[in-house]
Amino acid sequence: MKRIIAFLLTIVLIFVPSLRANCCDEEQSEDRIARVLFGNNVSKFEGSKGYEMLSAAVYICCEQYDTIGQAKLDYLKSQKVGKIPSIKKITIPQAALFSCTHNYWEYSSDKYKKQQDNRHTLLIRTVNKVFDFDNKGWFGSKTNTRDESFAQFLYYLHILSDYLADSPKETEIGFDLYDVPAYNGNSYIELNGNKPTIINTKPTGYSKLETNNGRAGTAFVEVSKDTIDAAGPRPSLPDPYGWNQQQYPDYINTDNGVLYNRCHLIAHAFDGNDTLNNLVIGTRYLNEGMGEFENKIENYIKDHPENHVLYKVTPIYVGDNLIPSGVQMEAYSVEDRGAGVSFNVYCYNVQPGIYINYSCGDTALNDTLYYDNKVIPFAIPNASDKNPDLIYELKTQITGFVTKKDSNYYSLVNEMDRIHNEALQVGTNGEKDAKVYEEKMVLIYELYNTLEQYIPLILKNENFFKNVFK
Repeated sequence: MKRIIAFLLTIVLIFVPSLRANCCDEEQSEDRIARVLFGNNVSKFEGSKGYEMLSAAVYICCEQYDTIGQAKLDYLKSQKVGKIPSIKKITIPQAALFSCTHNYWEYSSDKYKKQQDNRHTLLIRTVNKVFDFDNKGWFGSKTNTRDESFAQFLYYLHILSDYLADSPKETEIGFDLYDVPAYNGNSYIELNGNKPTIINTKPTGYSKLETNNGRAGTAFVEVSKDTIDAAGPRPSLPDPYGWNQQQYPDYINTDNGVLYNRCHLIAHAFDGNDTLNNLVIGTRYLNEGMGEFENKIENYIKDHPENHVLYKVTPIYVGDNLIPSGVQMEAYSVEDRGAGVSFNVYCYNVQPGIYINYSCGDTALNDTLYYDNKVIPFAIPNASDKNPDLIYELKTQITGFVTKKDSNYYSLVNEMDRIHNEALQVGTNGEKDAKVYEEKMVLIYELYNTLEQYIPLILKNENFFKNVFK
């Protein structure tokens, strides 16, 4: 059996009734798959009949369990997809779902082989109904026809979306004049072309706490050698309103796997206040992301001790949420007019693999796939048809349905090979499981982003696809 590389671990499960703790999420997978297929045109085609049919079939193939999903079958039947099976003939218990639907396509469960076959056939028939393939083989032949390859591509793309274990719509926000895209594996994005808006403005200090919920607001100061020299020992910090510490030792590379930090808006190293009006609840990931830009300022002041840096940090909340979705950081070196330091960025308050309820701070483990030893692994040495991994299968199925192998196709294949090679190097130096997880997640996001970049360019030149999604 082809299994994911085993890791020694103790999984800490945090059960919160109002939170989602299952990485197999319908909305998440639909959104992720749509972004890969359509790229910048996702809003144009995501609600189309063709995509609704594909989404329903992917759901039945990969997510259906127990007796749910009848409405999806009825919808596909109404769209004239042939030979729709009854719910009884596809049902797999939830406990067996991952091993049956997140494994390699040819894997057969001793107990649920017929259900798996019915699911696969339904997905292929739906793909055939949506698209007009000019197949040179025949249905069910040992060599995949293009419809089978595309069906399997959707199947493996769904598994990749579950490896990501997050929903893009949860981190996609708008504030002021900015539209922040979904988190995609990078800790920050640039705003306004990375140009700060604080040039020739006067620092205003710290905002008062909001009276109705105790949230900290914008902090705007001038950093200099004097402020850095004035920073004393770090005291014990008060808990921001809504503080609810959680631990995930196999997913977060910190002591005891603690998730939350009492994040300074203006760093303590800059003589930032150690009071609630300068503290927000931030993930370890956010704290590290902010540190990259704080270091730019600190290093600049060390090299230019007579100079000053305007520095403004704004926590960004959605509605009445207690936890900021991220922070906007702006800095501008005064004397050299930004030649030394100049940035305007948004850092995401996320933690890969963990679901955060931003309204109250409760969390849950969102990634229950990565450490599962009964699913197809992300990357293994010497992957082959007989012993595949996820990257190998995605590349194989793409090759199977693409007829016009242009520069975009070869760029995609080369990037997938590079990511695969880098993934094999992760964890070879005895790193902790949590460190390995963090490094692997970077590459999993990188694979997804690579597919999102190239697959729309490839598909727009494929007749079967562009004739449907015009």
